[in-house]
Amino acid sequence: CPFALSLAPRTCLQMSEEEAASPKKRKAQAEATGSSSSASESGVAGVPTDDGLAWDLGVNKLLRVKEFKGKILVDIREFYEDKATGEKKPGKKGIALNSDQWAKVVASINQIQTAVDEMK
Repeated sequence: CPFALSLAPRTCLQMSEEEAASPKKRKAQAEATGSSSSASESGVAGVPTDDGLAWDLGVNKLLRVKEFKGKILVDIREFYEDKATGEKKPGKKGIALNSDQWAKVVASINQIQTAVDEMK
């Protein structure tokens, strides 16, 4: 996993999804992603991390579903490599959406895709 966070006692490949999240967190993650598993019907499976699930978007970008201060967030963020340690760390560039904001994105996804297609 290119984004195995240094805070985790084990890398994301060594952790099972059950180890990565409590039952409450797993339920919230499933609700946030609209699925009872980490894989959507046409997408790829999320990789367990120390604080939730993550999807690599390429070019040092990562989408994470995690809990922060008791709230479920969908965080899309650019990561950088710490020159001193070589670890991947989250950068300032990104956005964290709460469940309501994420639901609005999901509800608008067809219109968003149409707009992207029209701009190509």
